[in-house]
Amino acid sequence: MWSSPDICQNVELAVVLVWYSEANFNDKTEPFAHIYNVQAGADTMEYTIGRTNSDIGPD
Repeated sequence: MWSSPDICQNVELAVVLVWYSEANFNDKTEPFAHIYNVQAGADTMEYTIGRTNSDIGPD
């Protein structure tokens, strides 16, 4: 069975992976936002788009 530190480490990894997935989605779909309904895709995946710069700093 997992010990408490293992669970904490797995939760931290999951948070990082979700953040990376959201940031990657935003980065790859932003150039096509004028053609496609990117917000509908983000809503389906329950992503919040447009906040990557606030998470990691300005470009």
